[in-house]
Amino acid sequence: MRGDLLLHQSIRRVLVCVDANVIIGAAVARSDAKRFIDLAFMHCLELAISRHSYEEIVQGSNKDCGAAKMLADRLTLLPYFPKGTISELLGTIDELAGTIDDIKRSDDIVRQLGELAKAGADLHDKGALTDALWAGSSHFITSDRDLVANGPRTRIEAVFPICILTPRDAASEGFIVNLL
Repeated sequence: MRGDLLLHQSIRRVLVCVDANVIIGAAVARSDAKRFIDLAFMHCLELAISRHSYEEIVQGSNKDCGAAKMLADRLTLLPYFPKGTISELLGTIDELAGTIDDIKRSDDIVRQLGELAKAGADLHDKGALTDALWAGSSHFITSDRDLVANGPRTRIEAVFPICILTPRDAASEGFIVNLL
């Protein structure tokens, strides 16, 4: 019994969040995103997606969105901390996580990300990264240059406890094995 307790205490949870463009990219054969997703599943890495990214896939007009939705449905859906105005809310009130203070903190994080990222980062991008931060994700995988280019990535990582990578950076078996 004591050995079982020690075994369970030594298990470390690693949560890696991906955004919509990674999932859509993974729906296309022979992409870095697909290689990353395949390696993550092969090594039983917990992958998660925010409601912002999920809704971007579901509402998308890209021809690969059907396959991307099927793939997104296999990931952990992060708790949704609302951001922005009432008209920008996703889902129903019952699906919201957190308190009024958490909503204010989410808005502060989105505002900070707006200052740290490139100007093109929209609410979906910043919302997905905010939800990854709330969930305690160690890594955020995106091909969105507004977040992952050297300048924005360096500024964001200096302020927030998360590592932002491209699918190409994350698509090595060494990266995945080092996480586990």
